[in-house]
Amino acid sequence: MKRFLTRTLLLASVLTVAATAAFVQTASANYLGGAEITCNSATFSYSTFPDGAQSVLETIFVDGAIAKQTTYNFTGPIGTDTVQFTVPNDGLPHLIEANGYSLTNSTTVLGMPGIATLTCGSPPPPPPSVCTYTKGFYRNHPNVTAAVIAGMGGTIPVGSMNLTTARAQAVLNATPGTPGSVTFTSNLLLNLVQQLITAELNTARGSTASTGVQAAITAANAGINVAIVGSQIQLSVAPATAVSSLNATIEVFNSASDCG
Repeated sequence: MKRFLTRTLLLASVLTVAATAAFVQTASANYLGGAEITCNSATFSYSTFPDGAQSVLETIFVDGAIAKQTTYNFTGPIGTDTVQFTVPNDGLPHLIEANGYSLTNSTTVLGMPGIATLTCGSPPPPPPSVCTYTKGFYRNHPNVTAAVIAGMGGTIPVGSMNLTTARAQAVLNATPGTPGSVTFTSNLLLNLVQQLITAELNTARGSTASTGVQAAITAANAGINVAIVGSQIQLSVAPATAVSSLNATIEVFNSASDCG
């Protein structure tokens, strides 16, 4: 009987030690991680995870908003994963955070999030103070359009209405094949409105318009009707408006190529 009790107590001690060792091994797993961040990717590195299948939720934040989220599966205790994402290429600083959370173990990953403030790309060069640009320039440089209209008080006069920056840019972006939110009675009318907006942006920036161009701008504004119906910008023209000649006069001004 004594020998039996001794063996039983010894077995119990062994099981206790094994259970304690297993607990210590699990508790010692710190779920460490880190992230190397660039303008288009974050490389996650994990260590001291438990052995076996692991699943980590990886989230990239750019300026506080989720830019990319994915799940990375690996076999512990270590793993490496690279996640691609997009940062505005505008030459401005952006705060980027790369965070990981262990889905398998329902725990945060120590060392996360990785945080970096990066400036990606370079801003477009500012235009000269006195220079005319074509409608294509303002179509492709909405930041310049926005800056000029902001200096005009936040709106630009177009025909019978003052348009916000967003609506003026929508008109500049419209093409006969891809009108977007803009409707128009003819392609010539659309071009006239775009040339009118372009001329007003050029003069607002300091370009000098001749008396004839100024008269054409005034006549175009008097003959163009603009209506906002829901999300649509509807363009039409008053009878007897010399659309073709006004368009030609204003377009020559905008295409002066004096930005050398």
